[in-house]
Amino acid sequence: MSTHSTPADGPSDAHDRTAPPPEETMVEQAGQIRIGDAVLVVHRTLADEHSAYVVLRGRDGGDVFDLAARPGQAIEVPGAGAVLVAGVRASTRERRGAVLLRPL
Repeated sequence: MSTHSTPADGPSDAHDRTAPPPEETMVEQAGQIRIGDAVLVVHRTLADEHSAYVVLRGRDGGDVFDLAARPGQAIEVPGAGAVLVAGVRASTRERRGAVLLRPL
């Protein structure tokens, strides 16, 4: 899913008014995405008393890693750089969880 600024929103970067906003991508639990040289799998989408959170399992070359993050948190992904976890929908019995990711 891609989002774009509207005139009401205004540009996010005051110095470059023509730059499009970064692309956001929704990935369901058990889905995967390639960002840079890394492959990320949405391993778990959970919630606790604080908020929903995601556990991503990644691979960069031969290295495998796990990263946990909450909505609004930027994480450093080996092989991909900084990625914002823009949103998390925790899994329920009725639906799969999902995460909204945006490379920074």
